[in-house]
Amino acid sequence: MNKRMIGSAYEDSAAMYLQRKGYQIVERNFRCKIGEIDIICRKNQTFHFVEVKYRADETYGNAAETVSAKKLRKIYQCAQMYLLKHQEYACFDASFDVLAITENQIKFYSNCYGGI
Repeated sequence: MNKRMIGSAYEDSAAMYLQRKGYQIVERNFRCKIGEIDIICRKNQTFHFVEVKYRADETYGNAAETVSAKKLRKIYQCAQMYLLKHQEYACFDASFDVLAITENQIKFYSNCYGGI
């Protein structure tokens, strides 16, 4: 399998995990000129902009640690573009999350970057 297929398989796993936890998947792989958001989901009155990261093991650190400040800025900007495009969600809160996957474990870091 190539990297794109592997990433897609782990994003599928992430989406299933979130659904089991009560999140409603709104959109996957939202793309704009700035970048991409892996999963946009909703739970209650909060929209969650989720970056999915996979690592085979934690030898070189947790997968969540690979989200750089540059990537974070892109996620913020993409989320702003998404919310401008979907004004019907303007009254919702926003949460920026990371879902880190290793071979045996999923860790969900909710609202780990604050809001817009």
